[in-house]
Amino acid sequence: MEVEEEIMNKGVKETMDWKPTREENLITKLPDHLLLNIISFLPIKDAINTSLLSKKWRFLWTLTPNLDFDQRLIIPQNPSFSESRKLFANFIDRALLLYQGSSIQRLRIWFDFDPDLFESHIDSWIRFEIRRNVIELDLDLSGDMRDPEFSYTTPYFLNEASLIRGSVRVLKVCFGGLYPPPYYRFPSITTVHLKQYALMDHTIPDLFTFCPQLENLVLDSVFGEMLHLKICSAKLKTLSIMNYERDGEITSVDILAPNLVSFSCINYIADEYTLKDVSSLEEAVVLFPQQDDKFFPHWSKIIKFLGHVRSLKVQNLWGMQHPQQNGECSEKICPSKFRYLELVTGLSEMELLGIARILRLSPNLEIMVLQMVVKTDDNVSQEIYTTDFLEKLLTGSPICLKKLKITSFMATDNELELLKYLLKYGLTLEKIILVPSKTGLASVPPQHFAERFQELQAFPRSSQSAEILLF
Repeated sequence: MEVEEEIMNKGVKETMDWKPTREENLITKLPDHLLLNIISFLPIKDAINTSLLSKKWRFLWTLTPNLDFDQRLIIPQNPSFSESRKLFANFIDRALLLYQGSSIQRLRIWFDFDPDLFESHIDSWIRFEIRRNVIELDLDLSGDMRDPEFSYTTPYFLNEASLIRGSVRVLKVCFGGLYPPPYYRFPSITTVHLKQYALMDHTIPDLFTFCPQLENLVLDSVFGEMLHLKICSAKLKTLSIMNYERDGEITSVDILAPNLVSFSCINYIADEYTLKDVSSLEEAVVLFPQQDDKFFPHWSKIIKFLGHVRSLKVQNLWGMQHPQQNGECSEKICPSKFRYLELVTGLSEMELLGIARILRLSPNLEIMVLQMVVKTDDNVSQEIYTTDFLEKLLTGSPICLKKLKITSFMATDNELELLKYLLKYGLTLEKIILVPSKTGLASVPPQHFAERFQELQAFPRSSQSAEILLF
């Protein structure tokens, strides 16, 4: 029995008993291009099953512009680990053979890859990509680490020649490698997303040579021999580096990108960070694994380059009382041009001091989001601050905010005192949005929440137009 028939048989009986309603008949009467658009949003298994609805639908799926093959959604769980791989590989082979479209917008494949058994299959899928002018190629070959039979294998190395002849603009690869010869060029590629990818020090500089039009780059959980990440590009517009740490070895990040607009550094831990000529940068995200003092040196080395950005999401470490770092104290790296700031923060004295510094040194700040850190350790007690203490701590911090949003809001005493202070001195405040914590709601009685909200609504405020909303 052929693989796609084997997978679809479960739905055949239900389909044979199906009788279309008036609305379903109207859908069938839609033009083919609209039906194809509908099918393109379906998982491939469901898209193929539409061929059983009527003669009109029989071959429509073979023209869909998006093909999404996910082993976890297509193959039932009962076959053995190795058997499910074979079923899935054969399913893709058969589906691509039946496909009749001339071009594909997106081809995505999630596959538990084994190089000893399935490398030739993937090579044939890449050749299919060339023939069908795929715009976005997304290969996730990492497998499911939760499966008891999972084992790490050698990553798949892309056939570079196929990318040269193809029309791929967006390339996403998880668990792979790419080491093309120096004379190769991939002129169509503008976006590259590499996850769990084998890299060396020269790989990324070479990548910009191979892809002269590269504008968007994501590096997530990369491995290999790369210790020094060097990025030099006049074309690059967005950059994300995530989830990297090498113990016992000196590592660095060096970025020269005059047209970079968006930059994210999430859990990418290096000894040195240098951002040269990032004058076009408008938004940035800087987050480390924990709200922890030990990450302050890494945090401060990045933040000192970001004072000119308009939008920043970052952990609130401005309150750290550290000695001078490279001749600069933490207060001097506080930005002045922010219009939008999202802080991952709590309400310890150090974090309140950080908020005070932000308000004092960011006169252009209009929108602030406080993403509250919810303490999970029952042994850690939160000190309760009085209004007088907050006023003394925050005094001299002008509040130019127009909008304030607090997520993971739990209506604690300290949260209320901070909000009252902002209401009292926020002359330009227009809106406060409170988003309750999903974990906190279980421990906070609804009546208590309602009482605290009413208390805030009744509190006098400097800005008569300021409204408080609870979501």
